[in-house]
Amino acid sequence: MLLSNTSGIPDYVGLIDSSVNCTPRHTIDVGYKNRKLAFTPGDSVLYSNTGFNMAGVILETESSKSVNKLIDIYYKNIAPSIRMDDGKGNYPKGYLNPWPYHYSQSGFAGGLIGTIEDYLKMMSFIAKQTEYQVITDWVKEIDGIKWGLGLFGQNDVVMYHGNSGVNYSLLLIIKSKILYFHSTRELNYNRFQGLINKLVPILMKQVE
Repeated sequence: MLLSNTSGIPDYVGLIDSSVNCTPRHTIDVGYKNRKLAFTPGDSVLYSNTGFNMAGVILETESSKSVNKLIDIYYKNIAPSIRMDDGKGNYPKGYLNPWPYHYSQSGFAGGLIGTIEDYLKMMSFIAKQTEYQVITDWVKEIDGIKWGLGLFGQNDVVMYHGNSGVNYSLLLIIKSKILYFHSTRELNYNRFQGLINKLVPILMKQVE
């Protein structure tokens, strides 16, 4: 339920000052401790960064390894630049400097950084694994969006979309082709989506 966003645990984002440096456990306290669930677990969906932080803390506790170490173990040979954001990345021109949005509120949802080449290699690797079938075995469908383990579906497209308050990103897997769109500055979401709608058919023709 933590990974499929069906736990009902509220999202800590919006409940905490975005400029405050904190730990995953602190965000869990803010989003979960002494708070009511948004709904009975399993009844609905709510994207929750709190839930992903809980999953990350559980993973580190049970494995006795940091998430960074686990990334290094499983992805070093595939995508060596991928790691948890520590605020010391080589951020592209156009990003705020320093870039505060992931490392200042340490967590496991949207906290990865690396080169775009390695990100695409990582997603290509994941899409070829047996576990990918489980990830895309949709647990809920609400308003046309199918919810899985960290990924979403719409019609025959697998996608992940996110933002950090000042940028938008969208990953699409269409007919085994992986497309990734990312903005480095605040952009009207409807304009961003409109641009993607125009680009996808063009890009799909180029990769066929």
